[in-house]
Amino acid sequence: MTSRFPRPMTAKDRSGGVRVLSEGSARLMTTDHLSQAQRAASTPFLGTGAGWGFGLMVPAAGRPSAAGPRLIGWDGGTGTTWRSDIDRDLTTILFTQRSMTSPEPPAIFVDLWTGADLALG
Repeated sequence: MTSRFPRPMTAKDRSGGVRVLSEGSARLMTTDHLSQAQRAASTPFLGTGAGWGFGLMVPAAGRPSAAGPRLIGWDGGTGTTWRSDIDRDLTTILFTQRSMTSPEPPAIFVDLWTGADLALG
């Protein structure tokens, strides 16, 4: 089963034949809008290889396609995380009630992302 949540942002959105976001809007949302300097300053929050679109983490501009999965997503300060692997149509969502105490993702986030990746092989 695939999640409908990220579909408007991955250009796979067709709910009853009706598009929720235009392809242009989806492209703008999932395109990195940071400069190299802004991206470098954001590494503690985004990690390496990631940029920022309109309201979500996206693959960094100029990132080599072989640099791993193309992920979009969001981490919330109150213990929530969402990641969608655009190429593999995989979405992980986790809700906890533990506030984040640093920009580093908690171990449970990393375990979720790693486990989902390993499950697909």
